[in-house]
Amino acid sequence: MDNPIRRSAASLSEEDITAAEAAIGLHFPKEYRAFLMEHNGGMARRITFSYTNRKGQSVETWLGWIYSIGHEGKLDPADAELVAEYKARPHGLPKGMLPVAYAWFAGNTGCVCIGCEGPDLGKVFFRPNVEPDKDTIYPVAVRWDRFLEQLEFQDEKGKTKWKGLVQDGDAEGLRALLEKNENWRDKHLLQQDVASEAVEEGHWGIIELLIEKGWSASDLFHRAMGSRRFDLGRGILWTGKVSDRAIQECLTESDGLLWYVPDFVAELIEHGTDINHENSMGETPLHKAVDSRSIEGVRFLIERGANPTAKNDDGRTPAALAQRLEEPAILAVLREAENAWKESPAPEPSELEVAAFHFHGVTMTKAGPPLSLADIAAFEREVKLELPPEYRGFLLKSNGGTPDPDRCPLADPNDDDDQDDDEESGRGDPRVRFSTLLPAGNEDEGHIPEIPAIDPSQMSMLEYQRIMMKVAAAWQDRSPSSVKEMHVELRPSGNPRHMFPIGILDDYGVSGGILLISCKGKDKGQLYYRDGCYESHEEGAEFVIDSLDALFRKLGEVKQQPATPNELAERAIKSNDMEGLKQALLQGASPLKQSRSGMRLVDIALQDGKDDAVMTMAEAGTKLDDLFSGAVSFGRLDLARRLLSYGKGPSKKAMSETLANASLYEDPELLKLLLARGASAKKLSLGGGWTPLHFAAQSGNVESVQLVLDAGGDVNGRAQAGQTPLLMAVMSGGSAPNMIQLLLQRGAKVNVPDMQGETALHHAVRATNLEAARLLIEAGEDLHARHKISMPGVSEEEQERMSKQTAEAMQQMMGMLSGRRDPDEDAPPPIDSSTPMGEMLAKAQEAMQQRMAQLTSRPDFQERMQERMLNLASGQLGKGRSAAQVADENPHARALLPELERLNAQRHTKQGQ
Repeated sequence: MDNPIRRSAASLSEEDITAAEAAIGLHFPKEYRAFLMEHNGGMARRITFSYTNRKGQSVETWLGWIYSIGHEGKLDPADAELVAEYKARPHGLPKGMLPVAYAWFAGNTGCVCIGCEGPDLGKVFFRPNVEPDKDTIYPVAVRWDRFLEQLEFQDEKGKTKWKGLVQDGDAEGLRALLEKNENWRDKHLLQQDVASEAVEEGHWGIIELLIEKGWSASDLFHRAMGSRRFDLGRGILWTGKVSDRAIQECLTESDGLLWYVPDFVAELIEHGTDINHENSMGETPLHKAVDSRSIEGVRFLIERGANPTAKNDDGRTPAALAQRLEEPAILAVLREAENAWKESPAPEPSELEVAAFHFHGVTMTKAGPPLSLADIAAFEREVKLELPPEYRGFLLKSNGGTPDPDRCPLADPNDDDDQDDDEESGRGDPRVRFSTLLPAGNEDEGHIPEIPAIDPSQMSMLEYQRIMMKVAAAWQDRSPSSVKEMHVELRPSGNPRHMFPIGILDDYGVSGGILLISCKGKDKGQLYYRDGCYESHEEGAEFVIDSLDALFRKLGEVKQQPATPNELAERAIKSNDMEGLKQALLQGASPLKQSRSGMRLVDIALQDGKDDAVMTMAEAGTKLDDLFSGAVSFGRLDLARRLLSYGKGPSKKAMSETLANASLYEDPELLKLLLARGASAKKLSLGGGWTPLHFAAQSGNVESVQLVLDAGGDVNGRAQAGQTPLLMAVMSGGSAPNMIQLLLQRGAKVNVPDMQGETALHHAVRATNLEAARLLIEAGEDLHARHKISMPGVSEEEQERMSKQTAEAMQQMMGMLSGRRDPDEDAPPPIDSSTPMGEMLAKAQEAMQQRMAQLTSRPDFQERMQERMLNLASGQLGKGRSAAQVADENPHARALLPELERLNAQRHTKQGQ
């Protein structure tokens, strides 16, 4: 047989097989007996086979663990045993069928069986996991040996040489392969596949080689602990290369069988594992031990000080979990532990350890109200964490705030080489700000600026842009949120539970994030970073620096360093010192490169409205094109005029590029001047395919639209998403009717949809702009027209094919939602509601079915849901909605519908005449 079997259990004798036959009550076919003599269970290299179900469909299926006789010698303690599996066989399994292997297919699992008597003797069948009383089985091979020989690789990866070497434990062969072709170093997914396979197979020589070649020992340890490869995990642990964090968290990340190996748990604790660590779901090792139903594990943790009162995110203590799982013996142990824990006295504030804190010459501003040790103690009880002594000392001296200086070089988690960025790199050091620890009854949210209530449709684009810039600047300069807000409300779901947010790092590499301090384990007191925009639930944080003291030491060193030319220039801009700015520019300050402030000098000047500083930069030789473009981008149009008249002025290219700035069109006189000097009104912008006429129409300024049209702007130009200037004019609000009239007079076409199938009339109706809708209907737009929804870059034929496929899929899904579906012989059995978990799932399923029944009972449910799901699933392909449908779905626009229908009918009447 050329299908190698690996990971078999201990070898068997004829007597062992005979004893198994006696226990089962069946005589094994000779091919299967021969297999057991050579391989006592195991895993096949090739695992794919197919069976034909009762509908005549071929179902691709995969072979898993082949059951062993006895448990001795198994790599994975969870792998099933032959006699036990026969005794647990489903009631409906035909007589004489022996389950010999686990298997699965898309949507369900099952087992491979061998016939041991009658006409099916020796034949191989597949039994899906269906209702136990069903007699469902499917033939797959005439003999066991033929079945193994006919198996195919699961996918192309199965054929790769590295996989065979890992499965065979051939470390030297794998070494030669890795050293012959080192492309694997750039293939992260391949490295993950290799690590996963190596842990699964459990060959120590392969693991040693991977660690030597640069695979993460921490990752391999984590995989081993989660895959029940505890001996392998012990070996990796003793290499000394597993991170403190991986060790600290392993008791909540490991497989539940760990709690039946108390000696190994004790060894892990000696290496620094935290017995009260909380994972991303708030579960502690004690929760995990209860969940595995290990009373020995529960006792072990309690004896070593585990907290029996800790609650997970569901508000459930370990005792509540034991009660839910109906484990009275474990529950009794936990109730006793809870009583003992509650009787232990809480520490007094005077008992808290506080370390003296030194600011190393750094001054603090914007700090919160002074704190007492009692305030800190009360807060720690509230958040259920013990803050590091050093952080307590810091809080007593400064309740949060912004240090001065507030930037210093730190280990950047976004930078692979961990090198400090200098001014020439284009990236500044992060800005450090500490959050305020506001005690109960002393909270003040005045430090959070309110966003004004504004309606962009009721103002010009320039007005809206200026308001939003002011809001952004206020938020940038505000004091950070309180740590309570960060910990409870703004805390990213993946923050490690033993880490506490103490502040913010702005402009760290690319984006800002949260500064964390570790409160437990070997890394207690160390500072970490987590991206504030990180949306994944994956738990993790990146190391920043060893301690709060080390951070302030670095800040102090920055304060003692002589100021760089860019720093001198920034100070001069802030203080409006033009002579100082000139000197800094002469010393090498670069207005167009980022400094440690994280901004370009020219942007600082533009943001602060320091026009003279920008002109000083122009006098010093800074490229005029860049200064002019920046002035227009920031809406500094008076400054743009000054730069336009300075020297030879900006180039035609720079002037043309500024036509992509919406703020420019608020000043028709400046626009006229640019067009007169050669700025092109015909070229597309760099983003989205917008023309200057699109920007002019969006601005809502009719005079600017007139100027661009006179300069040759394309009245029917379409952007990449299909928008026309007419559609942009409607969306701009403000002077839309006058602008619509102008564009229509110049030949703008109506009934031209964007890629969403919506025209200018759709947007006019949605904005309840009756006058604009009237003009468009009179010009030829149809209130009931439905336009094709399209995808850029996809052919008409491909879109039609995708639309049909999606419609068919949606029809099938709608049938399932409304209860009309064909019975599936191979579907999993109904939920077993006899267990606590099954009861909960059954109730959830019943509630969902009741809700779906309510929805499907509505007369128009099928049509409306199918249309919406079709548009969503197909990337908005097919026919879109009419403007009338848009009006009907909007309560405000619905009131206009009678008048819109009248106008539409009136136009049709005129056309008929």
